[in-house]
Amino acid sequence: MLQSIAISALVVIMMVTIGLELTLEDLGNGLREGKWLVLAVLANVVLVPALAYGLGLATALPAGILLGAMVCASAPGGPTGPLFTRIAGADLAFATALQVILCVIGLVSAPLTLTLLLNHLGESEATRTSVAGTPLWPMVRTLFVFQLVPLATGMLVRRQRPELAARMAKPMGTAANVLLLVIIVGMLATRGKILLEQSLVVHGVLVAMVVLPLGLGRLSPSATEPQSKAMATAMVTTVRNLSVALLLSATFFEDPAVDAAILVWGFYMMLLPAGVAALLGRRARRVDPAPAMAD
Repeated sequence: MLQSIAISALVVIMMVTIGLELTLEDLGNGLREGKWLVLAVLANVVLVPALAYGLGLATALPAGILLGAMVCASAPGGPTGPLFTRIAGADLAFATALQVILCVIGLVSAPLTLTLLLNHLGESEATRTSVAGTPLWPMVRTLFVFQLVPLATGMLVRRQRPELAARMAKPMGTAANVLLLVIIVGMLATRGKILLEQSLVVHGVLVAMVVLPLGLGRLSPSATEPQSKAMATAMVTTVRNLSVALLLSATFFEDPAVDAAILVWGFYMMLLPAGVAALLGRRARRVDPAPAMAD
C-alpha cells in the first residue's frame, strides 16, 4: 500500500515538474521536426514493444518476467532520455520535446499496446490470471489522472506565473529523483532476492532491450545533420518511463516478478546508456571542443 502511494506521488511530482519547464512553443518545435518525430514515435510505441514481445516469446521468459518486460516496453518517455542526450552531445532541444510528446502519447499508447499484447498472451494458461482485470479504460484513466492532469497543471503555472514556476521546478525535480531512489531501494530491499534468482537468459534479454534501441543512433542522416537527431532519438527511445511502468505494475499486477523485470530493466537502462553517452560526449568534445566549452 505504502509503495503504491509513493509511486503515484512520484509520477505526479515528475509530471508537474515537466509542466513547469514546458511551454506550448516547446511542443510546437518538436512537432515541426517531421521525419524524425515520426521515426521516434514509431520506434517507441511499435518497435520497442514488438522487440520485447518477440524476444520474450523466443526465449520462453517466465510469465511474470515477460509481463514486466512488456509493461516497461509499453511506457515511453523516460525523463532521463534528454539527460543522456546532453551528455552525448546530441540534439538536446529535440530530445526534450520528444520526451514530453511521448509522455502525452503514452497516455493512450501505453495502455492500448499493453492491452493488445496481454490479450494475445491471455490464451496461455500461464498468463491468464495476470491478464484478467486489466481492461483498456482503467489504464487510460489511471494515466490521465496521474500524468496528464499534473502536466497540464504545471504548464498552467508556467504560463500564468513564470517566476513561481522557475522557483518550483528545481526543488520538485530533486524531490522526484530522491523519491525514485527511495522507491527503488525499498523494492530492492523487499524484492531483491527475486532479482538474484533470475537466469542469465532473463538478464540477457533485458540487456538486449536496452542496447538494441541505441542502434537508432547509427542511422545515416544527411551530411548537413551529422547524427545529432539520430542519437537523440536513440537515447530517448532506449530510456523507458520507469515511474509509469511501476505505477501500472502496482495498480494492475500482483506478481512480484513483474516488478523484478522492471527493476532489472531499469538498472541496465540507467547504466548502459549513461556509459555510451559519456563515450560519445568525450569523442564529440575531442572533435569540436568549442561547443563543449559553451555548455
